[in-house]
Amino acid sequence: MPFTGWGMPEMMQQAFWHGMPLAFASAIDVEFASLNRELQSLLYTWVPDTAFILDSPSPVIFPDHSREQYAEKVYKTMNSKVVLSKWASRGLQTAARYAFLVAESLAFSIEGINGLLRSHVLSGEDAWTTACTWLQQNPAAWRDWIASKTSCAVGFRLVDGSGLLVQNISQAVGCTHCPAGSKSTPMSDADGETFVCTPCPPGFSQENPFSTTCEPCRKGTVTNSYGSEACLPCSVGFYQNSTGQTLCISCGLRTTQLLGGVSYMDCVCNEGQIEEDGACLECPLGVNCPVGSTVALLSKAHETNALRIIEGFHSDPATPLQVHKCVSEKFCPGGPPGSCAGGRVGITCGACPNGEYWASKCEACTSATVVSWALGAAALAIGVVLSYYAITSSLSAKASVLMCTGASIAIMVSFFQNLGVVNSIRMDWPPFLSKLFEVASVFLNLEAPATACLVGTDVWQYGLQISFVYVVALMLPAAWVLSNIFLKRCGLAWDPLKTISVMGTIFQLGFTTLAALSRVPFVCYRHPTGQYSVAQHSNVLCGESPHMEAFGISLMVVLMIFLSACFYAAARAPTWSKKLPAIRFLIFRFRPQVWWFGLVLLVRGGVLPLCGVVVPDMPRFSLTMMGSILLTYLGVQMWLQPWKAPILNLVDSLSTGIFVLLLFVCLGLQNDDGGVEMEALEILATLLSSSIAGILLLMLCTCVWSLFQRQVIGSHSDLILNLGRCATNEKVLDKLIEISHCISAAAEGQQHEWVRSLDNLTVYDLHAVDVVTEVLADAMLLQVSRRNFGSSSQQRVGTSRRRISEEAEVSEEAEDAPELGPSCARASCWV
Repeated sequence: MPFTGWGMPEMMQQAFWHGMPLAFASAIDVEFASLNRELQSLLYTWVPDTAFILDSPSPVIFPDHSREQYAEKVYKTMNSKVVLSKWASRGLQTAARYAFLVAESLAFSIEGINGLLRSHVLSGEDAWTTACTWLQQNPAAWRDWIASKTSCAVGFRLVDGSGLLVQNISQAVGCTHCPAGSKSTPMSDADGETFVCTPCPPGFSQENPFSTTCEPCRKGTVTNSYGSEACLPCSVGFYQNSTGQTLCISCGLRTTQLLGGVSYMDCVCNEGQIEEDGACLECPLGVNCPVGSTVALLSKAHETNALRIIEGFHSDPATPLQVHKCVSEKFCPGGPPGSCAGGRVGITCGACPNGEYWASKCEACTSATVVSWALGAAALAIGVVLSYYAITSSLSAKASVLMCTGASIAIMVSFFQNLGVVNSIRMDWPPFLSKLFEVASVFLNLEAPATACLVGTDVWQYGLQISFVYVVALMLPAAWVLSNIFLKRCGLAWDPLKTISVMGTIFQLGFTTLAALSRVPFVCYRHPTGQYSVAQHSNVLCGESPHMEAFGISLMVVLMIFLSACFYAAARAPTWSKKLPAIRFLIFRFRPQVWWFGLVLLVRGGVLPLCGVVVPDMPRFSLTMMGSILLTYLGVQMWLQPWKAPILNLVDSLSTGIFVLLLFVCLGLQNDDGGVEMEALEILATLLSSSIAGILLLMLCTCVWSLFQRQVIGSHSDLILNLGRCATNEKVLDKLIEISHCISAAAEGQQHEWVRSLDNLTVYDLHAVDVVTEVLADAMLLQVSRRNFGSSSQQRVGTSRRRISEEAEVSEEAEDAPELGPSCARASCWV
């Protein structure tokens, strides 16, 4: 045996089991073949092989191979035969069909193989030459190994000489592969067996060539044609829950989120709808509903999800589709139902929980909050008392610096109140205007910080704001009573007329604010649910709080009583020489000819807040109404020039005109389509609002500077307040004396000439002369004819400190009239 000892264990047992007297030896590799030829003995070798082919060795036959005995290492039987083979290619049958068939048909007996090997050894040639010689000499042995060209393999089909598909062997000249979209099926006819290609039927497809089967369309895909290479997914709005189908099933009124729906569960609600209890409902305003929205998914939404509550809206988790619109987006960030910023609560995130107040977020009320309110109440009481001494100076036709300062402050407050009114109109403002309006709204709503710490609900917070008016109104009469009880002996008792004037001043200054407060319960805005909320207290639904409505109506009644009293007082003012201190607040800032102009300011302040009430859901119309009211006021103001100081008329007209322009710019900003135009309008709005504030601030600084000059420096120049220099009193008097002398000298028989001369004057000049006569009669205490002066169109309130009422009896005769000057004998007056 070879030197490696191949077969020794088996041969030793076989010799033992069969009683064979053998001795075993192992030869080195070089001498293995020569030793066995020389000894002509039993040897270990394998067949077929060329080693001992010329010696014609004979095998020793043992019983047939027993796998069980070999498993137990009992080698009593013959070894198993091993097939010697070599596979060169996995896809040989497909890639080289005919070579594969030759290899498959090739058949050699052991005798034929041994004969071929014997010839190869004897010839001494190489293996390829021996094989070719054998093929040439033995054609009958291998001719049956060559397959027919029409014997198509699996995955192939019959074709004719033109490469066209044929269905019988007699017409075919060869085979070609089955393309995608078909399968290879066996066929037979009289000429033999082969394969042909069959197109895949509807509902089936095959994407690969050489295939023997067509695959049924998976769920969610279909095809309705023959020979499909691939099934098509069901389009949006369709599904298919079975395999091998030709048509998709419609989702009806629903749709699918993706192609290829595999069941009815893939059919979801369309965009703009949301599913609740299996039904698709219209998506409520304030909810963003993409395709496939459900109430369950909405409850799990996040701020970044497509399905979510939109910013500026809110809904309760228990009723997620009952959406309410919030007053401000910063309180309602959107996302899942129940989302409120800063810990706020309510159907519109409109307030903090009980026991907390808003300070950028909801903060717990503390004892310091109560103390601050107590200090605020004390400061209010002190301020009310001090106001009596600050705003009760005597009446005068001249505009003092202090009066101009107070009027400037009043105009500035009115400006911010008007901005607050604009803020009450529900529109989307640019960031700068939004912040400006938010600051200005403080002048309009009297909403003090931490009000919620004193009274919990929105209704009673509003009641607290209303009570502020009544507290201030009652404090002044109470102070008057107390001063007359305790300070009368000291001469410090309050004057009842002046006390009334102080009360009127407070009401007049805050009339716009109070009018805005009175309308609060009736200014509502609509929710997507059809309900209405009070705009300033959005957690309160309109019509569901009788207390709040009662508060508002009571304030309206008080304001109407005050306004009616002002109208009556203005009508009686020319005859109230002794009662004028009581209505000083109404007339002291205006020229005597238009003493009633305070009524115009009151009416304007009361009407402007109504613009947002009449049509609350039409903000553009509300802005137009505001602009119309202010334009009307501007026309009246420029016509009458009512303020005592010319600079006040200029500042009032400029600020009102620019404010009207700002309103119209705000109208343009509502058509926000982006682009350069919107940016230009935003810049213009910023400039206009800044210019108004600048004008008012400059006016206030001018008044303060004039007051400093007069009180500290001692200068009495009113150049700025009068917008120019005025003639001195002495110079005016000289002109009057000269004119009166000329009139007296030419009065005899020349009245018709004077009438003719007056007729040549323009209407403005004649009007000016009429005004001058009225002013002189009032200022110089002349006892004039009621027939001539009382019926004059230039009726005015008395402004002289020594003015007596027209109802008083005349105490001096005409001849006692004072001398007017050396050029005039005596002023002529008639009773």
